[in-house]
Amino acid sequence: MKVDKHCSASEMFVHYDMPTFGELQKKHITTFIHRLQSSSKSIIMSVVLSSVPLTSLIWGYWSNTLHTSK
Repeated sequence: MKVDKHCSASEMFVHYDMPTFGELQKKHITTFIHRLQSSSKSIIMSVVLSSVPLTSLIWGYWSNTLHTSK
């Protein structure tokens, strides 16, 4: 699978089916939230089960990132 030496980096990424930054970001956010939600540590469980996920700016950012189509 050779790529033309004159193609752009973007074309090369598409050719090799490399994930975009947004796809990587969504994957890592999803993985991290899943790890938090499945934690057995009492402090983590307290935060996850509290209103923090509803009021925190970072949780809001994660939610917006996961629910946007791009």
